[in-house]
Amino acid sequence: MQQKLNLRIQVAPGPTMPSLQISTGPEMSAKYSSVKRPIFLVDDSTMVLKLTSSVLARSGYSVRVEQNGLEAVDTICDLLASKAEGESDGECSDSDDADDVLPTILMDLQMPLIDGAEAIRRIRAAERMFSATASRPHRRLVILALSVNNHETIVSEALSAGCDAFLQKPFNLEDFEEVMEQIESVANEAS
Repeated sequence: MQQKLNLRIQVAPGPTMPSLQISTGPEMSAKYSSVKRPIFLVDDSTMVLKLTSSVLARSGYSVRVEQNGLEAVDTICDLLASKAEGESDGECSDSDDADDVLPTILMDLQMPLIDGAEAIRRIRAAERMFSATASRPHRRLVILALSVNNHETIVSEALSAGCDAFLQKPFNLEDFEEVMEQIESVANEAS
């Protein structure tokens, strides 16, 4: 028997991401589950990294991990730079025709060196810079903020930093995929 864990979802409005309500009913389409974006998981807890990446990998996701926000920013900036130059390193995509597939970033908010909110701000700034110089356009990175703390100020800071949604840890795979389906659907409508 599968247990359902508590999940609090808030999705931020943005220039390409209007505000939306998350539906949890059976009317969700299977579109997202057939096109699983690679995952970039950032958390300072080794246990969380192992458990979450294991669950995601067993569900067909390609997962890369980092243990702090500073390393995550460096890695994402390198990926954005290669995309801006029209290169594909193949590291975050599992097919050659996935030209604009960038990883979905799952970012813990409380980490050493720089916290998740600051990492999100830096990633969004780099994304704007590289988009302006890119040889071909790419879709906006999807960033989900993660925290066990769902206090209103934490959630608000994450959303204002530029994340697309907030998920309270722990969360289950079905709820994660429902959020991704909604984000993907809105992104497709906006493009």
